[in-house]
Amino acid sequence: MPLKTVTLYSKPTGCQQCIAMKRSLNKTDIEYTVVDATIEENSALIKELGFMSAPVTLVHDADGNLLDSFGGFRPDKIDELNADPEVRRVAKDTEVLSA
Repeated sequence: MPLKTVTLYSKPTGCQQCIAMKRSLNKTDIEYTVVDATIEENSALIKELGFMSAPVTLVHDADGNLLDSFGGFRPDKIDELNADPEVRRVAKDTEVLSA
């Protein structure tokens, strides 16, 4: 079964929605990667996708195809990802770093 990956484009400091998104994701077993949204190439990518501010979350399939994208703090989307059996999970013995 192909697994979906989650990438969170976030500002390193000062973004309350970014902090809220990380904290909420950390309460789940969803495996995700945090990418600095302030780096020029990352900022250009999220703008190309139509987003003007962080956080932006991207969901890709195993082949790297973009399946979903959303901006801001979205507890409803976290619930949706958490209910999706194809979303990659953190191994039971792996500790998730807090925001």
